[in-house]
Formats: sequence, C-alpha cells, structure tokens
Amino acid sequence: MALQDAVALHCRDAIDAIERALAERPNDPERHLSQCSRALAAARDALIERRRSAASDERSAPQAHGHDPETLRLRHVNATLSLVASCEMPIQGTRWSRIEGARDALQRLGHALKV
Repeated sequence: MALQDAVALHCRDAIDAIERALAERPNDPERHLSQCSRALAAARDALIERRRSAASDERSAPQAHGHDPETLRLRHVNATLSLVASCEMPIQGTRWSRIEGARDALQRLGHALKV
C-alpha cells in the first residue's frame, strides 16, 4: 500500500471511530477514543516514514524552516492527536462538546489529506 493511501486510511479509521462515539454516546467513550488515537498515531507514523524516505532521496530535500507540505501535514496530525488524547481522560465526566470539536478537527484533517 502506498504511504499516502495508508495515511488516508488511518485518518478515515480515526474519523469513523469518533463518529461512532458521537452516534452511540456511551457512558464511557474510551474504547472509541482509543481506537481514534491509535489510528491517528498510525497516520503519524506513516507520515514520518514518508518523510524519512523522501529525506533519503536527494532530489526531494525539505524546504527551509519546516514549511514543506509533509511537515505541515505532520504538525496537523500531531495537533489533532493531542486534541483527541485530551478527550480520553477528562477530569470530570465526558465532555461531548470537546469530542465534537475533536471530530471537527479530524474532518478538517481528512479534508487536508484528501480522505
């Protein structure tokens, strides 16, 4: 499977997991949020692998100051992963509005990755 396809597939899995949490609204959405986090971590790992492969190819050196598209995608995935992780262990009760915000961020990420 091509790395771009892997990133898109993992992002789609993350979106599906958080959508299930919002549709079901279980007392404890941890299972769905954990699935979402694992999928995002896999997307992050695929992006890192793609960057490493590109770095070994002298023709595709990253642009200065980390503003190349791959670095920006990686930052977007990491930020979304942090947001989802913050939903997994709330201090007090399930915060559905925060989970909805995480879903919205995932959808923006999916759009950016063309999922």
